[in-house]
Parts: sequence; structure tokens; C-alpha cells
Amino acid sequence: MPPSSKRSTLLGLLADWSNSTRSELLVLGAFPYAVGAAFAGESIPKVAVASLAGVGLHWSTVLVNNLVDRQSDSLHPRKQRLAIVAGRITSRQVIVAILASFVVYLTMLFATAAGWAVFALFMPLAVLQVCVNVFQKHSKWVPTLAMDFLFGVTVAFPVLAYPLAQGWVISTSEVMFALTLVVDAAVLNIIVGNLKDLPWDLEASDATTAISLGVRPDPNRPAALRVTVTYLTLTFCLLIARTGLVSSAVASEGRSPAWTAALIVVSLLGVAMWIRAPRGGSLIPNTRYAYLFVACNFITLFTAALLIDPTATMVAVIAGTVVFAPVSGSLVSRLQRWRPVN
Repeated sequence: MPPSSKRSTLLGLLADWSNSTRSELLVLGAFPYAVGAAFAGESIPKVAVASLAGVGLHWSTVLVNNLVDRQSDSLHPRKQRLAIVAGRITSRQVIVAILASFVVYLTMLFATAAGWAVFALFMPLAVLQVCVNVFQKHSKWVPTLAMDFLFGVTVAFPVLAYPLAQGWVISTSEVMFALTLVVDAAVLNIIVGNLKDLPWDLEASDATTAISLGVRPDPNRPAALRVTVTYLTLTFCLLIARTGLVSSAVASEGRSPAWTAALIVVSLLGVAMWIRAPRGGSLIPNTRYAYLFVACNFITLFTAALLIDPTATMVAVIAGTVVFAPVSGSLVSRLQRWRPVN
């Protein structure tokens, strides 16, 4: 095989696995574990190891979800091109990757937390996170909004689990920070996830908060969405609530009021980024500024974590995650150009 062909095949494989494991969301998996370990007073190496535990669980969760949804995704105009759906990655390879990722998760946990905490705190969390991701749009008994917040709880729980495992007294600022992360994860689902896949979710009879609150495609405007007052009220209330929580987390640490004011401004800037109203009353997701909306939320989270626990560890984690978030998406899109077309 010519070197250029080998390179193309290798990059294509890397792009397939990057897409299949949602590399752009790795920060959402690693960050809470790193923050939790830092709040528990762990050393720099242990914080890094804890973040790897979050990566392992993220990989396992996403791969299980992709494997379960493989048949329904084959009917989706965008998802049918994914490697697992198209068969470029086999079911056997996915299962091996799930097991390997879960081994990484357990290994990193045992290296950073006591055995009792692994089985009493983190293992139930892992099972719950997998179940929420798999059944999030298919649950007939749990309301969609409750599922969104349950997802937020599974994301944020490590922030408090590590201090609990160490027997530390959890401060008010740490509780406020964890609640901010719960709301952020729920908002990410309700705004970004729900609206991005809304036409397909409607066709597949899936249940989401946006659908249950009456959001529908605008028949008169391509890509536009007609939203209800209830949906707008909910999303804006959640965004204002997370602004209050993240600013309270910093204020309760006794930081300068200037820091609190700066976090409020950046958080409210994110509120203005996610949607715009064209003529005719329709609302359309502002995809041009979608990354800025998410970035504003993450920047306030990173800054609050740094102000609560100002250590070199947090600086390293924040720098790494801030850099990785935009780079990962760009990397995947660039690598896609090299994927061989079957």
C-alpha cells in the first residue's frame, strides 16, 4: 500500500473514532472529575488521573449509546454516515472499546479514590449516566425535563463525590459550582441538543423537552424553528439561574465584587448568543454563534473553579480544556477530508 494511502486510511480511522466518541464533548466528561479531585485537595498528578477517569466514562457512555441507537441512526440523513452505523467500525470493535474504556475508568478511579467510594459513589453514577444517555429520548415514565436534569446530575456529581470520599466538609461555593454544572448540562441538552436534531426527533417520534413544549420546524422558512413562549421562558429562566449560581459560587468565596460582575456579564453575553428572531416571528438557532454561547458558559465555569481553588492544577486543567474544546472539532473536520469513501 502506498504511504499516502496508508496515511489516508490511518487519518480516516482516527476521524471515525473521534466522531464515534464525541471528542468535542470530552471536556464535559473530564472537567468535573478534575475539579472534584482539586476540590478534595489532591495533588497535580492525581487530578490528571481523575480527569482520565472522566474520559473513560465518557467514551463508554457515548459508545454504548451509539451501539444501541445504531438501527435508528441508520435512517437519519446525517447520522447514517457515522462509522458505527455505516459499518466502518464493527459491533465487536465497539464492544471491545466499551470494555477497554470502562477498564480505564475503574483503574483511574481506584488510583484516586478509596475502594468504598468507587463502589458506593462512582459505580452507581456510571450506571445511571449510561442509562440516562441511552433512554433520554425514549423514556415513557420520566418527563423529558427531568431526564435533562438527571443528565446534569450525572455530569456534575464527581465535583462533590471526590470531597465526600475524602471526608471533607463541602463548602457553599462548591455546592453552588456543582449546581451551576447541573444547569449547564441540562441547558446544553435543551437548547443545543434538542434544537439540532428536532426535525429528525419528530419524525422518529422521540421525546425531548423542546418537542414537549411545542417547538416545531417553520414550514415557511428552511432551518427555522417556531418556538413557544413556554420554551423561551424555560430556557431564559435556566440561563439566568445559572448566572446567579456561578456568580454566587464566587461571591461566597469572598472574592472581589469585580470578579462576580465579570462572570455575570460573560454569562449574560452567552444568553444573547444562542438565538435570533428574523421577520415573521420565527426563531432560528443562531449556529454562527453557537460555539460562542457554549464558550461563554464554559469560560465562566473555568474561571469560577479557578477562583474557588486557585492552584496550579486548576490552571493546567483549564488551559488544557479551553484549548481542546475548539481544537477537537477542527481536528475532526480536517481529518474527515482524509477518510476513504467506500
